[in-house]
Amino acid sequence: MLDIIKGARALTIAGLSDSKFDTILKPTRPKPAKEATILGFDTEFGPDGVLLSAQLAALNTDGKPVSRVFYIRDLTKESLLGLIKGFCDENAIELTSKIVLVAHFASAEISHITGFLEDFSLRTYNRATEGSTEVEYIDPADRENMYVAGETNVEKFRLRIVDLYGFYVMGLDDVGKMYGFEKVSLEKFWKSNMDRFLLEHPQEFEEYARRDAEIAVVAYTKMRQFYLSNHGLDVLHYKTTPGLAMAIFRSQYLTEPVAPFERHPEPYHYKNKHGEWKLGFRNRTFLREDWRAPRRGAMLSYWGGRNESYGRGLLKAPLELFDVDSLYPSAAALQPLPNAHTQWVTINSTDQAATLEGYVYVDFEFPPECTYPCLPVPSEMTDRIYFPLKGVSWCTLAEVREGLRLGAKISKIEGVGFNPGPSEIDHPARRYALDFMERKRQTEGAEKTTNKLLLNALFGKFVETQKDAELGQVLALIKRGTITAEQAPQVYKQKKSPFRRTPKDVGTGWWIEAAALILGKARALMSAFITKGALMGITDSVLLPEGTDIECRALDELRSVGSDLKPVCKADTFWTLRTRVYVLWKVGECVKLARHAFPLADSSFLGWINECVRRGTAIPLRTRRTHLVSLKEAVQKGKQFGRQEIKHSRPKLDWDQKRIETRQFNPFAEWALFPPQPAVPETMRKRGRPKKLG
Repeated sequence: MLDIIKGARALTIAGLSDSKFDTILKPTRPKPAKEATILGFDTEFGPDGVLLSAQLAALNTDGKPVSRVFYIRDLTKESLLGLIKGFCDENAIELTSKIVLVAHFASAEISHITGFLEDFSLRTYNRATEGSTEVEYIDPADRENMYVAGETNVEKFRLRIVDLYGFYVMGLDDVGKMYGFEKVSLEKFWKSNMDRFLLEHPQEFEEYARRDAEIAVVAYTKMRQFYLSNHGLDVLHYKTTPGLAMAIFRSQYLTEPVAPFERHPEPYHYKNKHGEWKLGFRNRTFLREDWRAPRRGAMLSYWGGRNESYGRGLLKAPLELFDVDSLYPSAAALQPLPNAHTQWVTINSTDQAATLEGYVYVDFEFPPECTYPCLPVPSEMTDRIYFPLKGVSWCTLAEVREGLRLGAKISKIEGVGFNPGPSEIDHPARRYALDFMERKRQTEGAEKTTNKLLLNALFGKFVETQKDAELGQVLALIKRGTITAEQAPQVYKQKKSPFRRTPKDVGTGWWIEAAALILGKARALMSAFITKGALMGITDSVLLPEGTDIECRALDELRSVGSDLKPVCKADTFWTLRTRVYVLWKVGECVKLARHAFPLADSSFLGWINECVRRGTAIPLRTRRTHLVSLKEAVQKGKQFGRQEIKHSRPKLDWDQKRIETRQFNPFAEWALFPPQPAVPETMRKRGRPKKLG
């Protein structure tokens, strides 16, 4: 029943370690608040990457920011500590042994510290980067004693650079506006030529440079106060908003483990205080055997959001774009979830779909006249999902019920499910979602933004897996001095080899049973609106003809938990190239656009589209964008971390094949609706050598 279907999903699951079965989400207690000196940190540099200045900022005893610009051309961890000590002394800032430097998009700041790869422990969290190191400080007045008497007073400090981008995935100007402390505006030309800006406008340079560090310390300090007063959590223990969301969930909503488990002793070796190797035993957690089949079914049934364009080209018609208010939190509040006491049953009939929740393998076929089939089927080469008329799929019972409503004939169904009782209906994720939906409605400004981020951040943690363990291993080798930075690309390549690659661990927040059901419920809810004649469906948004009656059972469900299908904008002209590449106009003015995989500014993208539409044909497009070298690129390709690169590309104008492209035409002058795929178009290549042509 639970055999893995062929294709990429089998490889995805196989690429996870045994932690995918044995990680159990459990309650936890908040960690106590830390004592630390918190400072804002920023750097300015020229177009050649040469350091121009470093800025520090702090809040004085009155809670007002004080800052200073240090004009330097070189920075080491020791000289940085010297700047910090001098700055704190002159501003009467108490300096503790733990120093936290808050930067925004910290890769630029870290990359300008000489020897950062060898001296710092580095971690990346998506696009945020954090580094920490130990620094010893010797007072210059003590150096004579050090050489004459052999005595010296050495102070040890823990220096940590945190990235504000891990908490607020937005520009620093938006962070400043949120906290009422706006960034100094500067023309784009000067931002690209800061060396000239310093020479020609030193006073304005000073004002601009100070403000970025001030915003960082103000935002981080206020954010810290918010979490301490509202949730008893100290942000110094966390790296990202999703991490804080999970800590809130585990400490304030989760009262017991989400699944049953057993403990068994595991042997391990350790060194005692005399340096002798000893054999010890520790208890290791294992998921209870009867839960392994449901967890496997959940992993096979977990798919992303529904993203489809149902036509292509230029359409002039009255349309309206709608958006579900907090789709995933709403789905979590509506969807029953299993707990450690849930009793699982075998599913082998569609009759059971009406009353049970769970994960099933189905062989289905929709009637030919069905325009919007709703059961996800993955490609055999990637985890990309299609919604064809016919196929086999692992999915949730919420989606099976929606498929039956649309007329699907299911010839085979096998899986596991449960009959939801009070504890499965009123579960911790529901309470979390409802609480933060209410907090979002009742607050304003920075608190509203933070509550909105917390509302949406939790559910991704349920499926978090380890990110590029090999990168961390290579960075550790560099820091220990085992290899040099120049040797890193070759070592990284060897570690990434399929023959040496180790399976990835899952995160401590792993709750795949919940994640699969919540995503399945979200897709089922969106299907109810898409089937009303959608021209486009993008995760939680749907584009419908103006005047469409949106009333349905799905809308009643959403309203029952305080959500709704809200109008975003009206339009009289719609253009789309493929999924997530579109423009909506109203009386000639753009009211909404998306440019996925088009590395352009919105204004440049819109200008290109307008000109293509005016001419009635595609204009050749070559994009140019500034790219910051990531930590992974620095290790993998030997590039200079944090430096700017100019990248050129030619975005593709192809159709995405999620629907059948029934005819070739000019998408800048004509419009066509496309029918669903009869089956998944991507298949695995046949085994063996390709046959010779001719």
